[in-house]
Amino acid sequence: MRKSWGDQSVIFNRSSGNTHLINPTAAKILAIVQSQATSAEEISQKIATELELDVDEEILQQVKVVLETLDGLGLIESFPQ
Repeated sequence: MRKSWGDQSVIFNRSSGNTHLINPTAAKILAIVQSQATSAEEISQKIATELELDVDEEILQQVKVVLETLDGLGLIESFPQ
């Protein structure tokens, strides 16, 4: 379950009973993952396009870190890097 106020998002993980405050980037990545199975590269491309940036290694690495964090919190299933 997810609730957002402005750029703040709170995610409740039903399986663990934990609630997490996540930043706007993590919320966007979580929404992309939940709407369709995709790769870190595809997520990077979508975020870069939305922000009118070129995809580079830095964006890709940041997306991978967020995916690892979301996985560690149990908010997504193991995601191929």
